[in-house]
Parts: sequence; C-alpha cells; structure tokens
Amino acid sequence: MIDKDVLARFDEETQIALGYVQNGYSVIFAKGGDVELPVTDDFASRCTLVFHGASCEPEIGEVMRIADVSIEIADGEYVLHAVYTDEDRPDEEKPFVMRFMRLTCEIEVFDCTSRPVSPILDVWGMLASMAWELKEKAALGDRYLNDGEREIMPLISELCDLEYWDEAAIKMPLLREIFSRHSLTRAEKLTEKLEKLTQNGESGVRELHLFERLKRELSKPAAEGAWREIYYAIAATQKDYAKYSEKPDAGNEKYRRLLKDTLEKRGFSGDFPLFRRDERIRNGVRTTFLIADDATELESSIASISAASVVSGENEAPRDLPAFVFRRKCRPMREIARRAEQNGERFVPVDDRPAEEWIVDHADAAIAVAEGRRLTKEQKKTETLIPGADAVRKRDAVVAVVFIAVCYALAFALIALVGTAWKLVTGGTSDVAEFFRSFDWLGAFIAATVFIFAFPVGLRIAARIANRKYKPDE
Repeated sequence: MIDKDVLARFDEETQIALGYVQNGYSVIFAKGGDVELPVTDDFASRCTLVFHGASCEPEIGEVMRIADVSIEIADGEYVLHAVYTDEDRPDEEKPFVMRFMRLTCEIEVFDCTSRPVSPILDVWGMLASMAWELKEKAALGDRYLNDGEREIMPLISELCDLEYWDEAAIKMPLLREIFSRHSLTRAEKLTEKLEKLTQNGESGVRELHLFERLKRELSKPAAEGAWREIYYAIAATQKDYAKYSEKPDAGNEKYRRLLKDTLEKRGFSGDFPLFRRDERIRNGVRTTFLIADDATELESSIASISAASVVSGENEAPRDLPAFVFRRKCRPMREIARRAEQNGERFVPVDDRPAEEWIVDHADAAIAVAEGRRLTKEQKKTETLIPGADAVRKRDAVVAVVFIAVCYALAFALIALVGTAWKLVTGGTSDVAEFFRSFDWLGAFIAATVFIFAFPVGLRIAARIANRKYKPDE
C-alpha cells in the first residue's frame, strides 16, 4: 500500500493512476534515465506513470513485471518497493526497489471509434467496449471529458450494464426508449424484465437467460437502426480527438502493402485490415468482406485471414460493414487461414513458407471459401486452412442422422423384444417366426417415432418444472 501522506504529495491524476497500480501486476519499461509504467492503454485514453531520475535494484532489462507496489520517502528521495518475477522462475517472487526523484502522469485521449476491425463482428460488444473505455477515461478526471461525453454518460452507463452486467440493480430507460423508437418490442420487454428482476435482488440462471435472449434479439437485422443511433451518438462526441495510435512496427507495412496489392488485383477495395468486393452475379450482387489480423511477433504481420460474403438484390447490397454484419445476424466471420497459433504470450508459426507466398495463397483461398467456390488441389493441400462453420454444420448433420438411425434401430429392437416376450408369456403364440410375420410394423414405427421425439421433450419439460423458479416469465 502507498502511505496517504506520500500519496498527497502527487497531483490528482497521479493519485488516481497509483490507485490502479496498487492492484495486481504492472509492467515497467526503462526509457533513458526514466522508467515508464503503463496504467491504461485503450482506444479512448492512454495513461502512463513516468518515474524521473530512476535507479533500480535489480536493473530493468527491456521489461519487468512487478506487483505489491508501495512508495515511501527516504533520504529526500521517493522509494518504490515491489516484487518481481523472472521468466525462468515465474512462480518465485523477488524484491525490487526503485529510487526516483519525481513522478508524473502522462495522459493522452483518443477518438474511441478509431479501433481495428475484428472478424468476430460483435457490434454490440464493440459499443459496450467503447462505453467502458469512456468510463475509464472519465475515472482519470472529469476534465478529460468534453461536453458531449458528459451529456451521454447516462447512456454510456447503460451500455456497460448491457455487456458487463453483475448482480447490481440495472436501469436502462434510455435503451428502452431507443428500442421503442425502432420498434424492437421484444428487446424492450426483455429489458423491462431485466430491470424488474435485478431490482428485486434476483440473479443467476434467470438473469443470464434473459441477457442471452436480449443479445439474440439485438443480433437481428431489425436492430441495425438502434445500433446506428447509439454509435452515431458516441461518434459525434469524438470528432475533436486524434485517432488512436498503435505505434506500429515499420516492418509491417511491407506485408500489409503486399496483401492490399494482391486483393486489388482481384477486384477488392479498401485498406488494411478491411477489404470489400461487390460482384454482380446471376441473382443479384455478392458482397465479400475480408479482414486480416495482425501479430507483430511474426516475420509477417499478417497472422490470419477471415472472410465472409452475402448475396443481395440488385440495389440492396450492404452499404458498409455494420449493415453487412446485421445482414448476417452478427455471426462471426470464418477464419480461413492462420499463420501462427498463440501459445500463452508467444506466437508459434504453423506455416513456415515465405510470407509473400503465404499471403497470396491464403488470400485466394479466403475469397474462394467465403464465396462458396471449390478450392483448387493446391489450396486443399495447404494444411493451415481452417474448417469453418459450414464444415462443422455438415459434420453435425451427419452425426445427427447416424444418431437418429441408431435410436430408431434400438427402439424397434426394444419394441420387438417386449412384444415377443409378452406373446410368449401370455401364450398368444409359441411360434416366433409367425409372430414376426404378423407383427404390426407400422405401429412399431409410429411408437418408435413418438418415443424418440417425446423422450427428450419429456426430459426438457421435467427439467423446466424442476427449475421453474429460475425460468424467466414469458
């Protein structure tokens, strides 16, 4: 812990930042004669503590991970005490001491809408992330918010509850009003139920179930208008901020340019990481979006490629990525190829070919798979092509057919066995062959069908009755 008298020597922003540092682990970097400790770094703000005139025991290499931070004053200097861990012995904590003359807090603010595109395509989750980042920026001090952000803070709080909910009471009058304006009746009713449920102190399975139902409603194409209203309200408050700077590796540009050149030759437009192509086909227009993911730890910054497409009427092609996302009911894009697997904090290459060859081959494969075309023999040989949702659905369908066939066989066998035993016991017949010739196979088929479908339905009903206190009101 940091002594209150020591904490009072620093300005308000530094005190807030030190409050973050006292909880959990922090990473520090040596920079000249100073040491930097990133406190927060998201798309709305970046907060960094800078320890000026720092001397450390032991010395910091490129980076060091510390925890249990405390600060005191000794011999006219500030002294930071903490523990650190080595990469070789991550479970062993060792003492760390840093003496410094002065501590400052550097805060930068950004346009929170300037974020990289993700193939997950969780547009509502993106809104919630933006809202959370704005709340984090507000926690650094009210002076870092503009008038527009202060005005929409109530809506920002509701968006945070929508994604990062807990057992606290939830109130979403602004969201309900927006849902009502866009005729999202079911979403509005589900929001009302959530409010009543949490205000009564109830939570758990019932609350989780309602949130899942609300997310499904908001993933439908009809919810696009509500999403755009909220997004534009946030974006209007960000116009005066600089775009988020990711401090990219200059070497990445070579591979980004190669991917762009490859896709432009195939009719795509856009820039890294998002590309689009509209192609006229027999029954309308096919719109294909392709997203490349980055990983600076690799020789090539292109770590994976994802793609998806939709077919629309002549004048109904999605105008932008959000429209495309809602047209697909917010389903994630299919990841076509992956250059490396993440193992902990390291990337392990799974395709050792030259990056130039990998990018071109997998861009072509991604386009083919997204548009439902067959892969060439060369593309099929590529081991890093990842089975997508379509392949999983086909596999599940085969498993389902085999399962139902087995269930029918077992049901028939059970009915025949019971029928035979009954006839033999009651003396109805002593000739088994005659029994099977006169057996009512149509009745057995109907009985087997009823059994197969009624049994799981009965189990579900029994489960609902047993857990009726958690069942949300319809």
